[in-house]
Amino acid sequence: MHRVGRGWFGGRIYLSDQRLFFCPGVLLRGRHGVLRVPLAEIRDTDVVGRKLALASISDGGLRPRLRITTSAGEQYDFSMQRFGKRASELQGLLGSAG
Repeated sequence: MHRVGRGWFGGRIYLSDQRLFFCPGVLLRGRHGVLRVPLAEIRDTDVVGRKLALASISDGGLRPRLRITTSAGEQYDFSMQRFGKRASELQGLLGSAG
């Protein structure tokens, strides 16, 4: 899942030797294009924990998420199945590539 604005939508994350891609599901590709983030522009990756406050629900606060921050200050949030394992794998790969 990838957060855009106040909503989340499904898709898949791919990682190449040059970019991180998020491809939305087939039914959403017309509304949301493929997200492409060059690895050289990734400044930080962080796991944002759960927040149980009511105000944080629209921010995805009930689920842990991986936040990627670019050198331009853009932030991208992702949530996924088997979050702990996959988030740590992505952090390791992105940390060594950036």
